[in-house]
Amino acid sequence: FVVSGSVRSTKGTGKDFEFESGDYFGEHSMLSKQPRIANYFAQTDVTCVALYRDTFENHFTEDAKRLLDHNLSVRVLKSVPFVNDLQDGIRDALMDKFVLVEFKGGDVIISPNDAEKILYIVREGEVELRSHTNEVNLVTGDMFGDDVFLKSTKYTYEVV
Repeated sequence: FVVSGSVRSTKGTGKDFEFESGDYFGEHSMLSKQPRIANYFAQTDVTCVALYRDTFENHFTEDAKRLLDHNLSVRVLKSVPFVNDLQDGIRDALMDKFVLVEFKGGDVIISPNDAEKILYIVREGEVELRSHTNEVNLVTGDMFGDDVFLKSTKYTYEVV
C-alpha cells in the first residue's frame, strides 16, 4: 500500500503502471500464490505499508480476497483507453458486464471465422495474435477482438 510517493511497475513489455498514495500493488501475487510477474521501482521517495503472504493467508476472509481480485480486474479495465475515457457511471456499468474467462497455455481463444463476436482484454498473462502476415504478443491491459466486435466482419486471425 503506497502511503506517499510514486511507484512504477514494468514487465519489460512496454506497458507500465503507476501507483500513488492510496494505491496498492502485489495483489496478483497474493491471490495466485505465485512469484511476482512485474518489477516495482520507486519513482520518488516512497513510503509503503507491507503485508506478508502468511498474514494475508491466515487473516483475510474469502470476501476480502474476492474484493482484491475484483479490484485487480477493474484496474486492468481502466488501463484500456476507451474504457477509462468513459464517464464514471457508464464505465462502472460496463465493467459489471465483463466476465472473467480463463485459458490454459496453448488454448485457442479465437479461430478465423468464429461466429461469436467477443471483445477480450488481457487481465493477466500473455496471448499471441497470429495472422497470415504477422504475429503480435499481447499482454495485461491489451485488447483484442475489437475489430470484429465493433464491425460486421469475421476474424481473420487466431489468438492463442
